[in-house]
Amino acid sequence: METVDLDERRRVSDVFDVVESLRLRRWFVGVDPDADRDLAARLAVVSHDADLRDALCAKLIEPGLERLRFEYIARRDPRAPRLLLDNQRRPWYQSSYNVREMVSREFHQDVPWLLASLSDVAGGDVDRVGLLEAAAYLSFMQDDPLPALQGYLSRLGKIAPDSVMASSVHSAVSASVFPAYVMESQVERAAQVLPDDAVMVDGARRDGAPVR
Repeated sequence: METVDLDERRRVSDVFDVVESLRLRRWFVGVDPDADRDLAARLAVVSHDADLRDALCAKLIEPGLERLRFEYIARRDPRAPRLLLDNQRRPWYQSSYNVREMVSREFHQDVPWLLASLSDVAGGDVDRVGLLEAAAYLSFMQDDPLPALQGYLSRLGKIAPDSVMASSVHSAVSASVFPAYVMESQVERAAQVLPDDAVMVDGARRDGAPVR
């Protein structure tokens, strides 16, 4: 039992270290295929551990998540639900919490694309699932263009059609439910469709244009 616990701690710590290393330098896929396979193998463990995958996703949208909180989430500590709730509350309820800007600033690379690319060399389909789930999740949270997000979801659907993560992202997109900063941006763009002086007044527009 102690050996299992030690192995789990090592896996959790290793995934955390990988994410931290990606904050220090950009990873160039294809430059060193052996290094790519090694990195993919270190991250592929999330495909076999939903709690560790959740910790990875939490770290990706909150790069400053420290090791202890990461470990609590990954090891399903009694404090994990509260930590995950706090982690999700910011992007969903605080429009100032811009995931796209934060990820770009902290990682200096397209992380969903990186995860998806590493999944190609991670081994069998069972080893690829967690990487593609994390890619799709972050792609959604950072408001990637829809074709990019659909690409990750499509790849995930081919190897894990019952993925809860994929289903959740699909449902959110279909219902037009997005993080707070995305919703606010959509409202601002919609407000720009009509100029401020084109407000309706007694059935007519102030700028004199006919009402159709």
